[in-house]
Amino acid sequence: MILGGAWFAYRALRRKAVLIPTAILGVGTVGVGIFPLTHPTPHTLFAFTAFLAGGIAVILSSRVTAAPFRYLWLVLGTVALGATVLGVFFLEWAPVAELGEGGIERWTVYPIVLWLVAFGSYLMAMPATRSPQAGARPI
Repeated sequence: MILGGAWFAYRALRRKAVLIPTAILGVGTVGVGIFPLTHPTPHTLFAFTAFLAGGIAVILSSRVTAAPFRYLWLVLGTVALGATVLGVFFLEWAPVAELGEGGIERWTVYPIVLWLVAFGSYLMAMPATRSPQAGARPI
Protein backbone atom coordinates (compact mmCIF):
# COMPACT_ATOMS: atom_id res chain seq x y z
CA MET A 1 0.00 0.00 0.00
CA ILE A 2 2.83 2.41 0.79
CA LEU A 3 4.45 1.73 -2.58
CA GLY A 4 1.16 2.46 -4.33
CA GLY A 5 0.71 5.58 -2.22
CA ALA A 6 4.20 6.75 -3.17
CA TRP A 7 3.28 6.47 -6.85
CA PHE A 8 0.05 8.40 -6.41
CA ALA A 9 1.83 11.08 -4.36
CA TYR A 10 4.31 11.42 -7.22
CA ARG A 11 1.47 11.74 -9.73
CA ALA A 12 -0.14 14.46 -7.60
CA LEU A 13 3.03 16.41 -6.80
CA ARG A 14 5.54 15.50 -9.52
CA ARG A 15 8.28 15.50 -6.90
CA LYS A 16 10.81 12.66 -6.89
CA ALA A 17 12.09 13.90 -3.55
CA VAL A 18 8.85 12.66 -1.99
CA LEU A 19 8.48 9.56 -4.21
CA ILE A 20 11.89 8.00 -3.59
CA PRO A 21 12.02 7.99 0.24
CA THR A 22 8.35 7.02 0.46
CA ALA A 23 8.96 4.10 -1.92
CA ILE A 24 12.01 3.06 0.13
CA LEU A 25 9.80 3.23 3.24
CA GLY A 26 7.41 0.85 1.47
CA VAL A 27 10.21 -1.56 0.53
CA GLY A 28 11.50 -1.50 4.12
CA THR A 29 8.03 -2.21 5.45
CA VAL A 30 7.57 -5.15 3.08
CA GLY A 31 10.99 -6.49 4.14
CA VAL A 32 10.04 -6.27 7.83
CA GLY A 33 6.92 -8.30 7.05
CA ILE A 34 8.81 -10.92 5.03
CA PHE A 35 11.58 -11.30 7.62
CA PRO A 36 10.09 -11.37 11.14
CA LEU A 37 12.26 -10.92 14.22
CA THR A 38 13.14 -14.64 14.05
CA HIS A 39 15.50 -13.53 11.22
CA PRO A 40 17.19 -10.71 13.15
CA THR A 41 19.72 -9.44 10.59
CA PRO A 42 17.43 -8.85 7.58
CA HIS A 43 14.58 -7.72 9.85
CA THR A 44 16.82 -5.11 11.49
CA LEU A 45 18.21 -3.87 8.17
CA PHE A 46 14.75 -3.50 6.63
CA ALA A 47 13.40 -1.85 9.80
CA PHE A 48 16.26 0.66 9.88
CA THR A 49 15.73 1.36 6.18
CA ALA A 50 12.02 1.98 6.78
CA PHE A 51 12.67 4.19 9.81
CA LEU A 52 15.29 6.32 8.08
CA ALA A 53 13.45 6.64 4.76
CA GLY A 54 10.16 7.32 6.53
CA GLY A 55 11.57 10.17 8.59
CA ILE A 56 13.21 11.68 5.51
CA ALA A 57 9.99 11.36 3.48
CA VAL A 58 8.02 13.11 6.20
CA ILE A 59 10.47 16.02 6.32
CA LEU A 60 10.72 16.33 2.53
CA SER A 61 6.94 16.36 2.19
CA SER A 62 6.91 19.50 4.29
CA ARG A 63 8.50 21.29 1.37
CA VAL A 64 5.54 20.66 -0.92
CA THR A 65 2.71 21.54 1.45
CA ALA A 66 1.47 24.80 2.89
CA ALA A 67 1.23 25.81 6.53
CA PRO A 68 0.12 24.48 8.99
CA PHE A 69 0.83 21.04 7.54
CA ARG A 70 4.38 22.06 6.61
CA TYR A 71 5.18 22.57 10.29
CA LEU A 72 3.36 19.44 11.41
CA TRP A 73 5.38 17.32 8.94
CA LEU A 74 8.61 18.92 10.17
CA VAL A 75 7.76 18.06 13.77
CA LEU A 76 6.68 14.49 12.96
CA GLY A 77 9.76 13.86 10.79
CA THR A 78 12.10 15.29 13.42
CA VAL A 79 10.55 13.11 16.13
CA ALA A 80 10.84 10.00 13.93
CA LEU A 81 14.46 10.66 12.94
CA GLY A 82 15.39 11.71 16.47
CA ALA A 83 13.91 8.52 17.90
CA THR A 84 15.78 6.50 15.26
CA VAL A 85 19.07 8.10 16.28
CA LEU A 86 18.32 7.55 19.97
CA GLY A 87 17.39 3.91 19.33
CA VAL A 88 20.53 3.20 17.32
CA PHE A 89 23.18 5.13 19.23
CA PHE A 90 21.78 5.79 22.72
CA LEU A 91 19.72 2.72 23.60
CA GLU A 92 21.69 2.26 26.83
CA TRP A 93 21.16 5.90 27.93
CA ALA A 94 18.85 5.87 30.98
CA PRO A 95 15.83 7.75 29.51
CA VAL A 96 15.92 5.69 26.30
CA ALA A 97 16.68 2.44 28.13
CA GLU A 98 13.60 3.06 30.27
CA LEU A 99 11.47 3.00 27.09
CA GLY A 100 13.18 -0.14 25.81
CA GLU A 101 13.49 -1.15 22.18
CA GLY A 102 9.73 -1.42 21.71
CA GLY A 103 9.05 1.98 23.24
CA ILE A 104 11.64 3.82 21.16
CA GLU A 105 10.42 1.97 18.07
CA ARG A 106 6.94 3.34 18.69
CA TRP A 107 8.36 6.87 18.90
CA THR A 108 9.84 6.22 15.47
CA VAL A 109 6.93 4.47 13.77
CA TYR A 110 3.86 6.32 15.09
CA PRO A 111 4.81 9.73 13.62
CA ILE A 112 5.43 8.07 10.23
CA VAL A 113 2.10 6.22 10.29
CA LEU A 114 0.29 9.39 11.36
CA TRP A 115 1.95 11.23 8.46
CA LEU A 116 0.96 8.52 5.97
CA VAL A 117 -2.70 8.94 6.85
CA ALA A 118 -2.65 12.73 7.13
CA PHE A 119 -0.53 13.37 4.02
CA GLY A 120 -2.68 10.99 1.98
CA SER A 121 -5.77 12.88 3.16
CA TYR A 122 -4.10 16.18 2.29
CA LEU A 123 -3.38 14.94 -1.23
CA MET A 124 -6.91 13.59 -1.67
CA ALA A 125 -8.37 16.95 -0.67
CA MET A 126 -6.20 18.80 -3.20
CA PRO A 127 -8.20 19.73 -6.33
CA ALA A 128 -7.17 17.69 -9.37
CA THR A 129 -6.47 20.76 -11.48
CA ARG A 130 -4.29 22.47 -8.90
CA SER A 131 -0.58 21.97 -8.63
CA PRO A 132 1.10 22.03 -5.20
CA GLN A 133 0.29 25.11 -3.17
CA ALA A 134 1.76 28.41 -4.28
CA GLY A 135 3.30 28.83 -0.83
CA ALA A 136 5.16 25.54 -1.08
CA ARG A 137 8.83 25.62 -2.00
CA PRO A 138 9.91 23.61 -5.05
CA ILE A 139 12.31 20.72 -4.57
